[in-house]
Amino acid sequence: MERAIAYAREHRASFLEELQEWLAIPSVSTLPEHGRDCERAAGWLADRMRRAGLQRAEVVPSRQQHPLVYGEWLGAPGAPTVLVYGHYDVQPADPLELWETPPFQPTVRGDNLYARGASDDKGHVFATLKALESLLATDGLPVNVKVLVEGEEESSGAEIARYVPRHRRRLRADCALVMDSGFVAPGVPSITVGLRGILYTEVEVRGPATDLHSGTFGGAAPNPFHEAIRLLASLRDRRGRIRIPGFYRPVREPSEAERAAWRELPVGEEEFARSIGARGTVGEEGYSLLERLWARPTLEVHGIAGGFTGPGAKTVLPARCVAKVSMRLVPDQNPDRVYRAFERYLLRNVHPAYEVMVRKLHTGRPWMVSPEEPAVQAAARAWSAAYGAPARFVRMGGSVPVVDLFSRVLGQPVVVTGFGLPDDNLHAPNEKVNLPLLWGGVEAVIRFLHEVRALR
Repeated sequence: MERAIAYAREHRASFLEELQEWLAIPSVSTLPEHGRDCERAAGWLADRMRRAGLQRAEVVPSRQQHPLVYGEWLGAPGAPTVLVYGHYDVQPADPLELWETPPFQPTVRGDNLYARGASDDKGHVFATLKALESLLATDGLPVNVKVLVEGEEESSGAEIARYVPRHRRRLRADCALVMDSGFVAPGVPSITVGLRGILYTEVEVRGPATDLHSGTFGGAAPNPFHEAIRLLASLRDRRGRIRIPGFYRPVREPSEAERAAWRELPVGEEEFARSIGARGTVGEEGYSLLERLWARPTLEVHGIAGGFTGPGAKTVLPARCVAKVSMRLVPDQNPDRVYRAFERYLLRNVHPAYEVMVRKLHTGRPWMVSPEEPAVQAAARAWSAAYGAPARFVRMGGSVPVVDLFSRVLGQPVVVTGFGLPDDNLHAPNEKVNLPLLWGGVEAVIRFLHEVRALR
């Protein structure tokens, strides 16, 4: 192990050049014009897998959108097998004018590397790959490894959702490692043991058959914006509680031991508000900040479109209004049941002069794993040793649907971790990764694979 760590340290300069080369490929999965770029990013990764020494590395074509990349090294008979997951696709970089340097021109400033995908998730995938390379270049891998990297995590996730159930035998492993998370705070290496699920919807409200003159028709003709705003506002009460009937019934409360552990973390209301540039925090009354972020469900409005928003004035009553609404869900909420309750609430409460339509765009189930799971404990030891501080068990407010997919379909314990920081600006301008933490991530993965070997 020490020889592999030494190799990784000696090659940091060349590693950085390779990572910058990969980050320069604008693999934005949500925009059709970047389809070729996603293919380039997948090909780049497969090539680097082969160079690292994996016995098999291939681009798996997608029937609809962007390809998967699969690689494996199975040269340790009798040893455990680890399935590694990541994604090479990235979010759009808009608004471009807010970037200090171009998003696909990776730039080092101080200890940070700035680029779209630097942290989410190319940086994490790259660190894992370089851990494998460092081991294969020295003493060899202590375990068998299978690597599956998708190109649609930031869009549909449809291809991997089809691929995993059809390739259970190929993906069979003793545990999975999902490098798509990070530190709960600077200096606090973290292992994620819970993720919120998601229900993402589109709500359309229709009024008249066509746009109308507000002077001629205003006061009698239905205005879809008024009704959409009224309906959306009615979904939450003054205490921040969601008013969909039955919404909270299946919610599993965190244990008192978990709450006590969260109270010890260096994350407070004022610091949180300051870190996001807000005047304060909001949310469901009666719950701590971390409970609201990790263990309570949410309902958020992401955008409302329709009507006229250009320069100047246009006195129009719009014919339709569309809103994007999502809910983050916690154990034991079922996304399909929540969707039916949400749709039923809107249909029952809409004014008869309007028509409302609700569309389910995508879902992901909430997930939890016991901190006592041996693979999770192995990760905690590895991260503690690599970063010189005790690893904490935390939850994450976001959703990583593939984690539930691996757990439910493949029956594997899943380790979710990484080295991102809360201020890495994921999905926002000036995304970055802290280079000392990235290099620590390479060493943490090396240590983790040795810890897993010791479990058998």
